[in-house]
Amino acid sequence: MQRWIYFVLISSFIWSVTSLIDKIIISKGHIKNPVVYLLTNALMNLLIIFVLPFAGFGHLKAADIFIAIISGAVFSAAIVIYYKCVEFDEISKIVILFQLGPVFVLVLSFLFLGEALTKKHIIGFLFLLGAGLIVSYKKSKKSPKPGKVFHYMLVSMFLSSVALVASKHIFNVTSFWSAFLWLRAAQFCALGVLLVPSIRKDAVDTVNSMKPNIMALVVF
Repeated sequence: MQRWIYFVLISSFIWSVTSLIDKIIISKGHIKNPVVYLLTNALMNLLIIFVLPFAGFGHLKAADIFIAIISGAVFSAAIVIYYKCVEFDEISKIVILFQLGPVFVLVLSFLFLGEALTKKHIIGFLFLLGAGLIVSYKKSKKSPKPGKVFHYMLVSMFLSSVALVASKHIFNVTSFWSAFLWLRAAQFCALGVLLVPSIRKDAVDTVNSMKPNIMALVVF
């Protein structure tokens, strides 16, 4: 078995735990505004200071820095939409719909990175798409139709796929830790929404009213 598969499995497990935490925090109303929840995640990128003594920001061209910033901005938008979906539907369905992302990644990576997959991979992606359609369908008197969350998740997955393909480009042009640092730093752009007075007030009120155990859960 190829080594990268182990990293994918570990990453998927961590993502599952994170998704459950998201559902608890959002559905229970501990953080009502998904943009505020995004801000808490953006602030967690401050932890990159612990990586700096061991790795530094490698040199990137201006165009690549711009791509990294775009990746951070687009991924932030995707996460906000994802949080709204978590608020309204079962997390088990949301996680399955999240697997629609590879379908977009397949197309975008072929167009912009020159990557190509085998027929078996494409068939696998079709199964993922079929699974996403099945779990998203809601019964109606006339005919079954995809739920509203499905359409939101399509937008979220497309945006996150753009961010992933952009991130892959950054990993292609510099070292792993350099790319990691640049991409984490780019996600600080999400803090720009604090320029909106209503969001800034909502963020301050949320932090001030948050219980210590919920704050610990958010940080975790």
